Amino acid sequence: MKTALRPMSLGEILDAAIRLYRRNFWLFVSVIALVEIPFLLVQVVLPLVYPPTGPDDIFSARWFLVNGANLLVRWIFVDGFGAALLTYAIAQRYLDQETSLVDVYRRLGAAWLGVATILVFFPPVLLALFVWLNIPCIGWLTAGGVFIFVAMGIMPFAPTAIMVEGQSGLGAVLRAWDLGRRRFFWIIAFNIVLTLFGWALAAGPSLVVNSLLVALIANGFGMTEQQLTNIYSLISNVSGTLFNMLFLPIQVGAWTLTYYDLRVRSEAFDLALLVTEDTQAANRLVHLPPLEKWLSGNDMAALMLVSLVVFVLFIVTNALPFFLLLAAVAAEL
Repeated sequence: MKTALRPMSLGEILDAAIRLYRRNFWLFVSVIALVEIPFLLVQVVLPLVYPPTGPDDIFSARWFLVNGANLLVRWIFVDGFGAALLTYAIAQRYLDQETSLVDVYRRLGAAWLGVATILVFFPPVLLALFVWLNIPCIGWLTAGGVFIFVAMGIMPFAPTAIMVEGQSGLGAVLRAWDLGRRRFFWIIAFNIVLTLFGWALAAGPSLVVNSLLVALIANGFGMTEQQLTNIYSLISNVSGTLFNMLFLPIQVGAWTLTYYDLRVRSEAFDLALLVTEDTQAANRLVHLPPLEKWLSGNDMAALMLVSLVVFVLFIVTNALPFFLLLAAVAAEL
């Protein structure tokens, strides 16, 4: 076993994920490219079949159809099966295990039911939390923390528990919660940094490419405003998908390495790998004992604290324009 696992800082995890990506670029991009194809086809074909009718098209039946189809296909193929495939490929290469594109898809064939389970499980949970969040007072002060930790501390790690440890769908959710809550605030901070990092690497360049291409087309061809809008939408979708395909292995890699970091800190998984170089044997050798309480007093306090921070930020961001306006009026007087 060449990989020597140890507890890592946030910067070390990002650095290790990027280096792993560079060494295995073609494997990781090939894995995600195959599942991006259905998403890319939907993004290209649907706007051509059902083109926008004008500026008032937003929130129309066509708008809901196109965006709903994009969201559904992305959730299933990219965020679901694509992330699961990448997780397994990254985990294998991180632990210096030989694997190929065929091996990765063969593993998904054995674990697809667990992945499909969490794909069905999470949307209604998030919807219920969103509804709860809009309940005055009690929802404002409790739901925000739960929503954020489900999105940042459970959803990213559930595919790893399925693909690497062979957990069932709901078992993976509980496993991710069990590990993630041990570094509650660190994981939230880590995902915020990772999100900002993703915007810098994917969203920023995509916006620049979109603007340049549309400007070139507008100057080279006499097109109406509606035609330019349609072309911009098409270019935006395609370039966004391509840049996301390049960034997603880094994001999933960071999540996967964080999962192992949690196992090293909580279960001494690094010591298990010193005993046996068989990763499956190491998985069986160490495992957290069953929890006596799935929701402890510390967990509830952490969730409520995050909910309170979200509530305060919401109040501040909504009140800030009002106070700025008052300040401007006072300055004029």
